Amino acid sequence: MKRQHILILFFSISLLGGAKGQTLNAYAKGAQEAFDKKDYYTAYNFMRIAHEIEPKNTLHTYKLAEAARYYSAFTMAEKYYSEVDSSAQAADYPETSYWLGLVKERLGKYQESLNLYQIYLSEHSGEDTLLTAQATHHAEICAWAIRELANKDTTLLLEHLGPEVNTTFSEFGAAKTEKKLYYSSLRFLNANDISLPQKPYAKVLISEDDSTGVLDTLLNDPFLHTSHTAFNAAKDRVFYTICDYVNGTTDIRCDLYYRDIIDSAYGLAQKLPEPINMEGYTTTQPHVGYDPQSDREVLYFVSDRPGGKGKLDIWFCYIAGKENFTAPENLAAVNSEGNDMSPFYHRKSKTFYLSSTGYMGFGGHDIYSVAINDGVWDTLVNMGAPINSSLDDAFFSLSQDGMEGYFSSNRLGSMYLSPEDEACCFDIHHFEKPPKKDRIILVRTFETYKGQNPQPLAGVKVTLKELVPDAKPDIREDFLSNLYYYKLLRDRDVNVNGTKKGYKPGFAAFNTSDNPDLDTLIVDLFLEIDKIDVFLYSKIYFDNDEPGPSTAERTEVNYMQTYDAYNARKDHFVTEYSGTGDTPEAKEAAAKAIQGFFSDSIPKGRRDLETLMHILEQYLKDGKQMAIYLKGYASPLASAEYNLKLGKRRISSIQNEFKVFNGGVLWKYMESGDLVVAEKSFGEEMAPKNISDDPKKVRQSIYSPGASEERRVEIVEVKY
Repeated sequence: MKRQHILILFFSISLLGGAKGQTLNAYAKGAQEAFDKKDYYTAYNFMRIAHEIEPKNTLHTYKLAEAARYYSAFTMAEKYYSEVDSSAQAADYPETSYWLGLVKERLGKYQESLNLYQIYLSEHSGEDTLLTAQATHHAEICAWAIRELANKDTTLLLEHLGPEVNTTFSEFGAAKTEKKLYYSSLRFLNANDISLPQKPYAKVLISEDDSTGVLDTLLNDPFLHTSHTAFNAAKDRVFYTICDYVNGTTDIRCDLYYRDIIDSAYGLAQKLPEPINMEGYTTTQPHVGYDPQSDREVLYFVSDRPGGKGKLDIWFCYIAGKENFTAPENLAAVNSEGNDMSPFYHRKSKTFYLSSTGYMGFGGHDIYSVAINDGVWDTLVNMGAPINSSLDDAFFSLSQDGMEGYFSSNRLGSMYLSPEDEACCFDIHHFEKPPKKDRIILVRTFETYKGQNPQPLAGVKVTLKELVPDAKPDIREDFLSNLYYYKLLRDRDVNVNGTKKGYKPGFAAFNTSDNPDLDTLIVDLFLEIDKIDVFLYSKIYFDNDEPGPSTAERTEVNYMQTYDAYNARKDHFVTEYSGTGDTPEAKEAAAKAIQGFFSDSIPKGRRDLETLMHILEQYLKDGKQMAIYLKGYASPLASAEYNLKLGKRRISSIQNEFKVFNGGVLWKYMESGDLVVAEKSFGEEMAPKNISDDPKKVRQSIYSPGASEERRVEIVEVKY
């Protein structure tokens, strides 16, 4: 899929199936064909297989790095460009230092990137006119980013919204109207779309009081993309985008629509007239602003139509009445030669915000602001870190008082659909500006091994308590970050501790007025890696008959490949298990029971496994020998013989996960015998007698928490 086309609508995933082919040449040929079609996801996967077949082939490694870069899997691109750069054939690929610098820049490693640009310019300046100019330009970007990060705004309280809003797909376009947060999500598959693979569709959701987002059933078109809600000031009209795929999955085209709102009910969908919508071109991302000079509302939008300054441009027209709009005009004051998008106007401060690739920034799309004084547009200002990152940041919105807002980003730490590649997807973040009387406290959590080499540690349960009468502890747990921001009154004594399974607790005591010259008081917690005995009896869960169905005892599937698919079936499990309750109360209790299993037990199993493998890596690097023993279980729905094999397949998938963890770092220890991951499958014979084995009663035998509990692998013994 062409990334630019997806950016027109939203930030998205790639829509492609798995790689096919039997030989090295077939994979290399398939990759080149995919490259020619700008289908970089498929090219990446073909070249990854070719690299696995022949890892010492530098040409294939270079092409794999190129595919990863185009696919925006920058972490993997860094890995493979580095392999080329350190190979004996490095001189045959003089552009490597430039491209390695570029991906490091996108990963926020600005000093390393600057060094590589300087190496490229010193060794290859003038060999490629375009790359020479680009290396010079990007060296300036890196130097600028390094200076800007020294002035990072540490007063903002930045929060990655949880699973109530964000998923492993893309979420974007968040804006709050009273207590309702409207946003768009690309998590939906159109039931009437018979293409293979199925294509994702965007829909508008609403979250009230930080609850789980629900579909706006009246606004969304059931068969097309629906996104980007924009309300006028009177809240009696909403503008939004309707889009569809064009030419299969390679293009998306959008038009603007509106609905009037009467007595809190939507009227009929109305397509905006030409030339606001323009045949053959995209019109998307509406936002309603205001022009105090003419006392009229302004409809801003984004389009790739002729007459712009670059690729995507921001356009506007005046709303002259209920049915009248002026002719669209290009917003030349802010548009660049790059992509300019996600317009937002803040009425109180008379400030305009946008996202652009055409100005000096940290990388990808950055968010910019520009003040408007008496109709005169001031100079654009980069919003700086932490609003902007080295990856893409867009869809900025701000509350009326200007003290809080939202934006979307695919920065590292997002809920990736493809976590091993760190490519895709965009999550919604919330930020808040603290009052001056308060002090911002940043608690950072780190792991250490034998008191050395501290590294950021996410997933720590941090408990902060002010030492005042009746103070309640503030308990948080962030599985994506090691940064915990607090807003506290000054001159307060505080204790804070951090705990995580597999680590010794960390503790610190401080006063909120410590180091008064700093805007943000930073408190670090260090958690020492502990013994792995605590992972005994950890449970890792599987969907019914997964991995499978099969009669084999082993599988090529690794556990993480089963996890996302299982998690995506949460709503189906809730429907099936709660749908036949005797009373509304019974249905609600059943729904809560299975929701709790999906919210707590399933992700806990995954986190335990990931933490165990990470800790094992540290011990094995230190020369220790380790052994992990697993038991596989199954619910009693099938025969005892089948369930025994199913339990073994589940263990096999866990063993596969050990092999591929962190790029295969544990596999060499498994090959040498320093790490043993052994199995002992019990299957059905271990299932409690009260678990149904009746295939006609699927509510109990498949969808119940009891049956779900039995579909697992359990860690039963560790030796070292």
